[in-house]
Amino acid sequence: MYMQVQRVWNRWRTTAKSLKPKFNLFVKQIKSSIAFTVFLKAFGGLLFIIISSFGAFILVCTLLLHALYQELFHVKGVSRCILLWLPLNVDLQHHVFLN
Repeated sequence: MYMQVQRVWNRWRTTAKSLKPKFNLFVKQIKSSIAFTVFLKAFGGLLFIIISSFGAFILVCTLLLHALYQELFHVKGVSRCILLWLPLNVDLQHHVFLN
């Protein structure tokens, strides 16, 4: 039993070492996307003061992006995120793009 556990542990360790550079790239992409979202939120707040409709649109979009990110990566997964996005997308198209 101990030898089997050692073999599995050694295989897992070598796999984890080979995947580490790929995950570092993913972490860098996540950091840049979060920084861009924070910038958009600040920019949307400034535009909300100056030009209220466009700034409000950017603020709402960043809040929705954050909510979908939380749902996708921390709560339920891709299927739940898609189920949330479809009715929201229809509402956005109806209210924003048709008016």
